[in-house]
Amino acid sequence: MTMFLNLRVILIGIAGALIGIAPPYLIGQAINFYTKHGEIDTLIISVACVLIIATPCGRLASHLYIQKLSTATRKSLKTRLTEKIILKTTLENHGEAIDLIDGDVEGSIYLYHNIYLDIASSLSALLLALFIVLHYNPSLTIAPLSAILYIATFKILTRRAYLSSYKKYVETNTQLISNISNLRNSSSLSDLELIKENNRQIKLLSLISRAKIALLELASNLSYLIGIILLFYIGSNSIANDTLSIGDFVSAAVYLERVLVPTGALVSIYYATGEARYRRMRIDRCLSGATDG
Repeated sequence: MTMFLNLRVILIGIAGALIGIAPPYLIGQAINFYTKHGEIDTLIISVACVLIIATPCGRLASHLYIQKLSTATRKSLKTRLTEKIILKTTLENHGEAIDLIDGDVEGSIYLYHNIYLDIASSLSALLLALFIVLHYNPSLTIAPLSAILYIATFKILTRRAYLSSYKKYVETNTQLISNISNLRNSSSLSDLELIKENNRQIKLLSLISRAKIALLELASNLSYLIGIILLFYIGSNSIANDTLSIGDFVSAAVYLERVLVPTGALVSIYYATGEARYRRMRIDRCLSGATDG
């Protein structure tokens, strides 16, 4: 059932990408029509205007639908985790149980539905824009493809550093919640000092994890600069050799932006979901009975 729902979410994302990327192309066609015939094609302009208006409306409707799905999934996960964990919960580990049931579900809920919409819409927009750039001049596709190749290579080389970024932070946070739950006497200096020490450790680990992810994302986003530099280099040579008009170069530059922006969005999704991925892994292990809860 979840797979069917996410397939529907993917289709919504693809439809949204089509609606969002069509207006610039239609406006370009209207300009070409006016240049050739000296007349304005009102049909093309009207369709482009309707799609421009429909884009934010469709985005709002899709996000409302995602929220509805996420609410149902959140309720189902918390119910299943409670049934799985509650029988194994003792006074010593009920803080850990709280973090597994509440913290992991809330921390990973994005991965159950939202991520499918974001990836589908970004990937569809990227591929459509890449196809349009290819239509203007095949050599110009070298720019976005080089940027994408850089991102893929960087992702492979830094995969291990990324996967380990949030593991220690999440586990230490769970231990902190467990220690707080087990606190018997708030006036006990040893217990309070332990909580304070755990809290300081959490802050440090959080800072390190987020700094590491930020640096990885920054390095990945250099792909944008690579794409722009290559576009101007290839485009200027093509214009000098009379194989590309200035108008087509400007149009291709607009669609190169439509390639690089969703590529950057995909990079951001990848790096921003490190903690969520680890928390979902803990949920899956717990529901499969691989952990003690």
